[in-house]
Amino acid sequence: MGHLPVRRSAKQGESFISQATELVSSGRVLGIFPEGTTTREEKYWPMTAKTGAAKIALASSAPIYPVVFWGTQHFLPRYSYLPRFWARPRIVLKVLDPITVDLDTVPSTEYARVISNEITKVLTNELAKLRGEPPRIPSYDLRVDGDPWGKVPRSQLVAQDTIEIKRQLKLARQMKKAREEMR
Repeated sequence: MGHLPVRRSAKQGESFISQATELVSSGRVLGIFPEGTTTREEKYWPMTAKTGAAKIALASSAPIYPVVFWGTQHFLPRYSYLPRFWARPRIVLKVLDPITVDLDTVPSTEYARVISNEITKVLTNELAKLRGEPPRIPSYDLRVDGDPWGKVPRSQLVAQDTIEIKRQLKLARQMKKAREEMR
């Protein structure tokens, strides 16, 4: 299994998209986190997707299969260096149907953004089902909402994240209990 390093500058980003398009066009599979970074949304909802995955799919005619997962934050909390092997969290990973978007009414300059918005919508809706709670709408967008963490010390980030993880674990226990009572 290989990887393509992603550089975030505009020029190097174009180089990545070109390399990734060649890779996908040759029949290889490529996994991309469409947000381009660790989510900054405090309750782990997906942020607005960047357009890289859509540009690669458009250039290579490859399908986009969204993959949603939930529970990894209990194993490796955001901003922490050590996995919590002892936590033994339930991690769900689900491969969804390919993204389909009707681009007939969309200007070609907007194709990548429309597809990226659809990726965000599909991932968010499926995650809402897994979590059993309504999603954040609209999605968190770093370009609009800014980086909430800014220059906050890592210890403060971990402390804030621990509170959210405990809330999520409590909700998961409640959902499990409700499912068991329905049986």
